[in-house]
Amino acid sequence: MILASLYVALFLLSMLSGMIGIGVAFPAVPLLSLALPDLVNQVHPLSLALNGVTALCAVIGFAWAGLVDWRRAVPLALATTLAAPVGGRARRSPASRLRKRLRQACAPRAPVSGSRSAMASSAKRAQTSVARVAPTTSFS
Repeated sequence: MILASLYVALFLLSMLSGMIGIGVAFPAVPLLSLALPDLVNQVHPLSLALNGVTALCAVIGFAWAGLVDWRRAVPLALATTLAAPVGGRARRSPASRLRKRLRQACAPRAPVSGSRSAMASSAKRAQTSVARVAPTTSFS
């Protein structure tokens, strides 16, 4: 019963994502994680495979209707088809230079203690703490 419900839900998600173009992998991950125990080795690859099948079927439907600009679509398809395996391999290698650089670039940076932003934030904290201690309303 649960497996049949999963199939129906995946069918509806695929149909919806094919219509609006969001990709079925995004909404399928939480749904598949209800039935499959391993998120990294089972759910993620299966959701990406479903995304590819859904995209291929959507392309067939849009092409049949004459809505695909092939001069722009073919170079994009080639670029993404060649880049996707590179991204998959970069994800698997934990010592990858690319992952380290991306992690460093995206990591939030704490202000240096002598910088202007650090002094401004400490002055702002001091003002708010004074404002909390000394109310501005008088009772006269």
